[in-house]
Amino acid sequence: MPTKLSQVSKWVSNNLPDLSTILLIVLGIVGAIIGVLDLFLDFQQIPGLKEPAAIILLLVALLLAAVGVERKVTIAHERADLKSRLKEVEDKIGTVDSNVIDVDEKVSTSIEHLDTLLKQLKQPSADNFFTTSTSESHLIKQAVQEAMLIQETGSQFLEDNRELLSSILNRGGRVRILLSLPRDATARLMAFRNNDQNIKDILNRSSKFQSHLKAMKEDADQHLERLEIRYTPYPTETTAVIVDPEHPEISNRKAVIRFAGFRVPYRNKLDFTIDAITSPKIFHHYVQDCNRLYQHASKVILLTGEPKIGKTNMLHSIVKSNLSRENLYYVLSKAKWEGGERTGFEVVTSTNQRPQQFAARRDNGEYNVDTTIRGKYKIDTTIWVPIVEELAEAHKQGKVIVLDEIGPMQLEVPGFRDVVEAIMNNIGATLFASVTLDNYEDDYLPAVKQHHRSTLLHLTPENETKVRSVLNGELRASLRVAEILPCFIEEPAK
Repeated sequence: MPTKLSQVSKWVSNNLPDLSTILLIVLGIVGAIIGVLDLFLDFQQIPGLKEPAAIILLLVALLLAAVGVERKVTIAHERADLKSRLKEVEDKIGTVDSNVIDVDEKVSTSIEHLDTLLKQLKQPSADNFFTTSTSESHLIKQAVQEAMLIQETGSQFLEDNRELLSSILNRGGRVRILLSLPRDATARLMAFRNNDQNIKDILNRSSKFQSHLKAMKEDADQHLERLEIRYTPYPTETTAVIVDPEHPEISNRKAVIRFAGFRVPYRNKLDFTIDAITSPKIFHHYVQDCNRLYQHASKVILLTGEPKIGKTNMLHSIVKSNLSRENLYYVLSKAKWEGGERTGFEVVTSTNQRPQQFAARRDNGEYNVDTTIRGKYKIDTTIWVPIVEELAEAHKQGKVIVLDEIGPMQLEVPGFRDVVEAIMNNIGATLFASVTLDNYEDDYLPAVKQHHRSTLLHLTPENETKVRSVLNGELRASLRVAEILPCFIEEPAK
């Protein structure tokens, strides 16, 4: 469609008047009139005229014709130049129009895109939220205080991240790992849910984890007290890697959550990354959820502290709150006092509430090479022989065991070490025990404290309330598992 400028150009080209042509026509008419008059008048007799007027007018007409021709040529050139310039202007205006149209289209597209983003902010698309195959290694590298892992068998994860986890331990950090218990019932549920793993595959992967764990323990030999591994009979719906959930710097608190799904290959499992800054509520939700799972797992919790700090009283307190629970077996020692002096120790159990004295202070306080003498106390090991047998039976029945204490006197009892070691090495067993702070130059006690299933709680006057709360929550969770899911924890898978 022609523009206004092109229409002006066309009108100028077609309608601009030719002045020389008009003058020639006018002079021609005047000459004709004079010629006619010459027929009737004698111009030579008119004073002041020496030549006929018609000849003069003819010469003027010829001169004007010459000027008109030149002018016409000049005008033609000017018209052509004007047309050319008008065409250039028209082209530039057309280009501007085109650019304006492009800008309009881009602005419209941007507005539509902005509208879409605003809608997504109000109602985010799940397609943009979930990802797959996200690596957790970058989170493990960033961990400062703690890494908490919720995994199925943990085999592949530990193989890929063993050195990073060992590095956390060697820096003074804490590593907590929760795995699905490789018992027959749990393994069957995991195999049923898995895409390409049968029961045997699940159990083999759990065995591989133990091999990787052995290598990891060698990497962090001096820091194993901060490594904790528990097993849950519940085949968890999600796996998780959470780092620094209680770090004072909120920006350090991060997690990767992955859904197990049903028969979903690993590469297609949905996952997402969160942190405590952008998603504080969701981050807190998953931390709490993982902590509850961690509580409802088989475990070994050791309470230690200075002598007379209150370890025995605290264990007595939490047992007293749960005496009616059938799946609880306890062995509690208590000091005997006379005249403000500790004169010995007594023991009571779930099956025998009558206190039995098993250690008495020697009057002269002398040391003796007798194997039944430990420091200033003489030990009656016969009292503990049936107790050791009851411990073994309670372990076999899958009961939650509270033991006070694992110390130098109890270690003198035949079979005591073996039963405690069997409980600690059974990943389905749960034990709460007090343990002496001093190792008494006995390699057994540090081995117990550094066992990968041990959670070590150090009791002080300042943290007594917190430790009591932790122990109560842990014991109640363990008793709940033993009552609801005994078939999941009693016997190893065949």
